[in-house]
Amino acid sequence: MPADIRFHDVMNQALVISQVTENTSDDAIMGAILAIILIFAFLRDWRPTLTIALTIPLSVITTFIGLYAFDYTLNIMTLGGLALGVGNLVDNAVVVIENTFRHMDEEGEDRDTAAKRGAGEVAMAVTASTLTTIHRVSSMVLSTGIAGRLSRPLAVAVTISQVASLLVGLTIVPMIASVIFKKGAKTGRSDQSSAQFLRCVRRTRRSSSGRSITARPSFCLLRESLS
Repeated sequence: MPADIRFHDVMNQALVISQVTENTSDDAIMGAILAIILIFAFLRDWRPTLTIALTIPLSVITTFIGLYAFDYTLNIMTLGGLALGVGNLVDNAVVVIENTFRHMDEEGEDRDTAAKRGAGEVAMAVTASTLTTIHRVSSMVLSTGIAGRLSRPLAVAVTISQVASLLVGLTIVPMIASVIFKKGAKTGRSDQSSAQFLRCVRRTRRSSSGRSITARPSFCLLRESLS
């Protein structure tokens, strides 16, 4: 090659790709923060909220390991799939936590027994729910052609994130619950919230007599959860 030849950039999309990747990462982080805030608003207890807050980064890290194992890089599609899956990462943990609290408050079991039995009872249910979510994106994983090559990284990221959330929900969450959960921490608030909910429904029924009652329970539930 002659020494006087110079190369110039005709098109450079590196900056655009970097900006889109950064925005996608910010969206995923914001989604995780909003999920934690909403969980705290409804549960109103720092112990399960802390447990769920720990499950999100653990599931994300596990997803990164799975993407590396399948030879995928962090790009727009994989980060987009991870951003889509962030909202579902807490589903399994919430089910396990709620059933653990039920065993502690209603059955009077200690933390270790409640965590073990609570996770064991809902294991099949959360597994079926996770497999249903995975089934929705399996068509993109198995698709061929250009569309399949473009959508496959996103589908793989969603699939791995769901499997990671299932593993974390059935292993890490019971372990944390057996350490930090407190017996009776939720009972008082639950009874008070139930009483307030019923009073709200009665007041709404009296004030809207003869009109549609479809939205009454939802309105009262949202009102009491944010109060």
